[in-house]
Amino acid sequence: MSSIRAPRKRPKKTSVGGDLSAPTPAQWAKMTSYGSFVVTDAQGQEVVFRLGDTAAVLPGNKKIGEALELHKYWVVKIMAIRGKNVLATKSRGTRGKGKSEYWIKIRWFYSPTEVSWRIPGFQAAHCSKYERIYSDHSELVSALTFNELLSVQKFHEDDPDQPRIDCDQFYTRYFLKTSSKQAQISSYILKTSMDLGHSVGCICGKPYDVNSAELFHIMHLCPRPRCRGFYHSCCLLEHGYWTRMTHPLLRLSNSPDTDEIPMFASKSSKYAARLPADLLLLAAQPMVRGAALDSLGLAGNCHDVTFARRTVYAAMQGTKVPDKWRDCVDLAAAVVDSHLPMLELDGTGEELVLMCPHCHGPI
Repeated sequence: MSSIRAPRKRPKKTSVGGDLSAPTPAQWAKMTSYGSFVVTDAQGQEVVFRLGDTAAVLPGNKKIGEALELHKYWVVKIMAIRGKNVLATKSRGTRGKGKSEYWIKIRWFYSPTEVSWRIPGFQAAHCSKYERIYSDHSELVSALTFNELLSVQKFHEDDPDQPRIDCDQFYTRYFLKTSSKQAQISSYILKTSMDLGHSVGCICGKPYDVNSAELFHIMHLCPRPRCRGFYHSCCLLEHGYWTRMTHPLLRLSNSPDTDEIPMFASKSSKYAARLPADLLLLAAQPMVRGAALDSLGLAGNCHDVTFARRTVYAAMQGTKVPDKWRDCVDLAAAVVDSHLPMLELDGTGEELVLMCPHCHGPI
């Protein structure tokens, strides 16, 4: 547990995180601004917190020094640092000897449960215990409550280039606006429904449940720029969005960079012998995510499959495949065909592939 190098008096907290002993606006205006402050952890190591950092702070109902699992800490983003009676250099804002006091202006990351209290219909159950919802809710908190630095990764659900997010990693995919008369929540997505002309979610209207390990709850992405939607495999099957798998490399016709079918994709067999077999195998994978494929983390294999398809497209146009391309992907985890249900046409045994509801491309 981190501790400030000064006598520690536990600030009084309200149930929503407001600090009753926080400076008034007039007092805050008179305090000195700093770019950082320092705490000392349980091992005696200094931890520097700077403007813009994300950090874990001790919840108001916990005592300093009390053991606590990381996901149970409150999460904040540091917006401003001010102090009074601080005997230290302004550039670091570290504590000197004598009585001193730091107050930090933060923005809260809400827990899913807290958001469900404010947004009727928000389903906290579909979120991970490491999921946080960034907000515009700002308060002053004492530096005494800061525990450690954190990284909270932004999760763009419609991004085929979304980097990996491990299951025990903090992330955020929603933003909560509290400053309006009625709280509003929005997703971090690259293109809105207005941009695309259709919903960016599954046809069932349900969000991505990161906890559901049901095999048919795995979601498939259509990476085309005009689509960029994830769909539950069970929903696609139920509504008839499937077609015959006419070629093992059929999904190569679905590019993350163009709405058109790449002119060379139809000639993929011609190039297959010239390219690494495992690269082609990866490029032909469905872009999927879901708890049933936990080795892929929360964001699925989209990043690796996107890399593979772009590499294949470039090779088909004459660009040499990089010698160390395998270092850029998790090949073992991203090849998922053997972990997905085999879809076959009744009575014929013909293999099927799921289709995007909007462009009808193979996904």
